[in-house]
Amino acid sequence: MKNKPSCIFDFSTGFLPIGVFERLICLVVGHSVICRKKQIQIDYNSELMEPKLYLNFGSIEFEPGLILNILRRDSDIHDLQQIVLVVEDISRSAEGFVVVQAMLQKLNNDVMGTGLVWDILFESPGDKEEQVLSYDEAKKQSISPWFDQDKNFNSRSDSVEILNADIDNFLESL
Repeated sequence: MKNKPSCIFDFSTGFLPIGVFERLICLVVGHSVICRKKQIQIDYNSELMEPKLYLNFGSIEFEPGLILNILRRDSDIHDLQQIVLVVEDISRSAEGFVVVQAMLQKLNNDVMGTGLVWDILFESPGDKEEQVLSYDEAKKQSISPWFDQDKNFNSRSDSVEILNADIDNFLESL
């Protein structure tokens, strides 16, 4: 995971309340279960990877081939104020980013009353040191793999609407 690009949702300008990371993990696992059921209906012998869950880390196959590694870590200022996303298949990083960002926005709107504030940063491993860019700078520079020109996940409203419907159902079942 260390040599892969990562997306950081940094809550250190405010705070990351207890339970938000856990709710995010639950949403990702919940969607994974839905995909698992659909995949079994298509091909009974196919399997998605079982989620690996720890206190501050989860590795979940969100959809077939889209493995999200989500970590809660310390920022320079506060303890456990960042949620870090690393996508196993780098070519699907933009897709993973859109999914996690939509889930955090949904949690913020539905559960937190829009009280969460975060910055988005992108880390790219370099030869000597990691490069960290803000969301605006990364988007402006079309930094790969998050803002690849040939992949248009960052402007797909249809996937966000579908994702929101699944999140609504999941949150109602809690």
